[in-house]
Amino acid sequence: MLLTSMVSAQIDFTSIHYRGIRPDDINGLMPLYNPGRGFRIEDTLDFSTNDHLVMQRMDSTSHLKMEAWKYAADSVSLVQTTLILPSAQFKYLTDSTLKWMQIYFDTIRSMGMKSLLRLTYKTNQPKTVFPVTADILHHFDQLQKLLIHNKDVIMSVQAGMIGFSEVDKNSLTAILKKLLSVVPAPIQVQVNHPKYKNLFQPGDQDYERIGFYNDMFVGKPDRVDDGLHSGTPAFEQMVRESATTVMDCAPAQSLTLCGDAHHSLM
Repeated sequence: MLLTSMVSAQIDFTSIHYRGIRPDDINGLMPLYNPGRGFRIEDTLDFSTNDHLVMQRMDSTSHLKMEAWKYAADSVSLVQTTLILPSAQFKYLTDSTLKWMQIYFDTIRSMGMKSLLRLTYKTNQPKTVFPVTADILHHFDQLQKLLIHNKDVIMSVQAGMIGFSEVDKNSLTAILKKLLSVVPAPIQVQVNHPKYKNLFQPGDQDYERIGFYNDMFVGKPDRVDDGLHSGTPAFEQMVRESATTVMDCAPAQSLTLCGDAHHSLM
């Protein structure tokens, strides 16, 4: 087992011999704390408006701290962090927003946790005000330094902005390719449907770095499942490729893909 510590911005590794779960060991009945696996808590940072934190009388870490305290007995080491980015056209991240984001990641690091990071935009608004592809690409440029600086506490990055831009193949490919370029390797990017991963060719470096997440699997075919039910090519691709990529699911979803019916990340 490896324990990490931050010393003057350097990561030091200490090896500890773990003898397994056994009653004759002082820590033999204690669970292993493993950032990046197991149950998770959820947090949302809405940066679509500049004054959201002031209005809530909270800082960017308030909800995270409350949730971590609430579920401390479960040894939760992973938080799904949804970042809601400015969605109006030509509206970009402010310096203060980027500062709050860094404070948030510093807090995660100090708590010994990792973030499953979802980048997205608000959905409850007219599509006419959604950002265009150029806006999304600019947001990625703004986030690149933040992602690189905090790569040690980012488990994976979910492309939640897919569907908010122009829907043509060239735009979708450009968005995913840009995201893959600003997310430092070997961190994987996740999409919610294989059709987005299939914009790239199997064997390509970009293709191999794309995993999956999905907030809804159903037990039988449904008009809203977008072809993601057992037996369809898309579903079977997710099952097949989840063995070598990061796969994320939400409650009461497919046991085949998730391993249990709770929030989990395999």
